[in-house]
Amino acid sequence: MPIPLHDAKPLTDLIVNISKETSMQREAQAQAQVTVRKDGAVADIAMHVAALLVVGGFWYAGAYFTNVSITAILRWFGATVALDGWLFLVFPLIFSVVEIYGWERRKELKASLIFVAGFVAVLDAGTTVHGVATTVAGKTLPWMSGVTVDSGATALGIGVGTALIITFVPERVLLASIAAIRSAMGALSK
Repeated sequence: MPIPLHDAKPLTDLIVNISKETSMQREAQAQAQVTVRKDGAVADIAMHVAALLVVGGFWYAGAYFTNVSITAILRWFGATVALDGWLFLVFPLIFSVVEIYGWERRKELKASLIFVAGFVAVLDAGTTVHGVATTVAGKTLPWMSGVTVDSGATALGIGVGTALIITFVPERVLLASIAAIRSAMGALSK
C-alpha cells in the first residue's frame, strides 16, 4: 500500500512552524526536567555553548561530506555543479530542519510525514557515509607507518563510523543545549 504524501505541509511551512510550535514545547520540557540553581546557571550556559561549538564542528564536517557525496553523484549523472558559497548549506540545512522537525514531532505526526522524515535522515546518513568513503578512499593516513585506505570495506567502515557520529548527534545536542540554556537563563532572571 503506497504511503500518501498529499497531506504533507510544504517545506517552508515546516521551517516557519519549527521555531513557533516546538520552542514552547522545548521550553516547557526544559522547565519541567531541568532545575538550575542561580549560582550554577552561568557554568551551565558556558558548558552548553561549548557543546554547541563542538557539535557545530561535527555538523560542518557532516555538511562537507554530504556535499562531497552530492557533488560526486551529480558528476556521475554528467552535471557539474559546484556546491560552494550559500549552496554549500542548502542540502545540509534542509536535512537538519526535516530531521529536527521529525524528531520533535514524531509522536504527533502522521505516518506519511514520519516516513518522509525517516527517509531524509537515511538520505543524510547515506550521503555522509558516501562522502566520507569517497574522501578517504586511496588516501594514506600518516599514522601507523602510513596506512593506505582501500576503496572497499575499509573506506566504507570509516564512512559508517564517522556518519554515526556526525549525522545525528549535532541535531540532538542542539535541541538539548537550547533547552538547557533557556532553563539556565530563566534561573538567572529570577
